[in-house]
Amino acid sequence: MDAQFWHDCWKERNIGFHQSDFNENLTRYWPGLDLPEGSTVLVPLCGKTLDMIWLAKRGHRVVGLELSRVAVTEFFDECGIEPQIRKTERYEVFRAGSISILCGDLFQAELDDVGKVSAIFDRGALVALPESMRKEYAKHIQKIAPEAEATLLLTFEYDAAAYDGPPFSVDEAELAALFGDRCEISLLDRHGFDLPGVEASEAVIKMTPRTNSV
Repeated sequence: MDAQFWHDCWKERNIGFHQSDFNENLTRYWPGLDLPEGSTVLVPLCGKTLDMIWLAKRGHRVVGLELSRVAVTEFFDECGIEPQIRKTERYEVFRAGSISILCGDLFQAELDDVGKVSAIFDRGALVALPESMRKEYAKHIQKIAPEAEATLLLTFEYDAAAYDGPPFSVDEAELAALFGDRCEISLLDRHGFDLPGVEASEAVIKMTPRTNSV
């Protein structure tokens, strides 16, 4: 799966992953992270999610990372917001108020691109990537957000032989392998999720740094 796959999804409007309202898991479980206003929240592979608006209204600085320029421009257009646009070495940066979206390859991000990240909301980034890319993603997110106090992560579990993602199935064992050496992983909720012809569940995961992690 390469960048062109996602560019084609947006061009051809294969964006069933986009939600037209705030994510219910976010609104229910984010307050429990108890982050102060002004905290910077990283939203990887953000698309045009309205969750960034919700986070900003709670007083957070929001930094999205998104490959598709179509998604980024639609986010601001549909929200009726006029962003300032500038180019950096690695990104085209769209900014309005407390929301910034870095348009480009997530895996090119460095610490100075995203700033000091206090928390991460991953609604669909990890599960958007095939198994061959998830280890690289986990390492990279921890590299660019080493001081993140918490991550709210949504994953799916289903019989991978019965459905060709994305979203891909990521079970508890894989989460432990990807993040368990550095993070405490807590299951907050699990409920049924509608995937065509497949019995699936969605898990709401909270991750916090281990005190003895290095």
